Amino acid sequence: MIINPFIFESVPVVSTEFKMTVDTTQPGSASDTFVLPLQNGATSMTVYWGDGNSDVITTYNQAELTHVYASSGTYQISLDGSFSGIRFGGGGDRLKLSSIDNWGTNQWGTMQFAFYLCSNMVGTYTDSPDTSLVADMYGAFRGCSSFNSPLTFDCSNVTTMAFMFFGCSSFNSDVTFTNTSNVLSMNAMFRTATVFNKPLNFDTSNVTDMTNMLRTTAFDQDISSFNISSLTSATQMLDASAFSTTNYDLLLVAWQGQTHNNSVNFHAGTAQYSSGAPATARAGLITDLWTITDGGPV
Repeated sequence: MIINPFIFESVPVVSTEFKMTVDTTQPGSASDTFVLPLQNGATSMTVYWGDGNSDVITTYNQAELTHVYASSGTYQISLDGSFSGIRFGGGGDRLKLSSIDNWGTNQWGTMQFAFYLCSNMVGTYTDSPDTSLVADMYGAFRGCSSFNSPLTFDCSNVTTMAFMFFGCSSFNSDVTFTNTSNVLSMNAMFRTATVFNKPLNFDTSNVTDMTNMLRTTAFDQDISSFNISSLTSATQMLDASAFSTTNYDLLLVAWQGQTHNNSVNFHAGTAQYSSGAPATARAGLITDLWTITDGGPV
């Protein structure tokens, strides 16, 4: 017997395709049909429909993006190649999307309203999307009420994250945003994501709008490190949140000590502040014409 002296360690195969599972019986188009909605942009890919059929797609609105199956059921669809993005936009066959199974290596051009109201969608992936070219994440996962999987985004070109996880009522997974120095708006980013309570660490130095950002009943994390130097609006930012005195005290002292704009409207929900340094910091912000709504002193 010849024994091979070289032992090769098994290396997992990384799929380059974007993969998702759909259930054609869910509401939308006919029960044997799925319509794949693409963002308007450059497209060059092959779609494998999960039934042995495939189509070469070169335009975002090509007729072949409507696929009729021989029978109704559940199918995994693979997108092999490049496309600007997916846009369910709150309509179409959004309820037929059951899961995102693999992000693959496609460079997304935009995530605006990508999975808006895909309320049956969950995540089974183990990789992360390539968002290095994305500028717009407005409403990307808005209303995805079943979604609760971790996400990592390269935000080096992102300018808006407004309404990104609005209404994601099951979402309480780790979310990582890298290179967020160009972001201008986080308006309603986690609003009504009712169970969300995870640490948030990202560069907010150019963010002007945090209106409704964390208006969610479970949130209670230390966000005193947020850079508020560009902030102009924080209306209802923490309204209806579970923000504690401990974290509110940290926020007041840190934010008053930063360079900040005057005349900011800031809503801290029912959070109460302590006497001493937190009360002094709050008074200092009011002197700078901040309008602060909170639960008052402890």
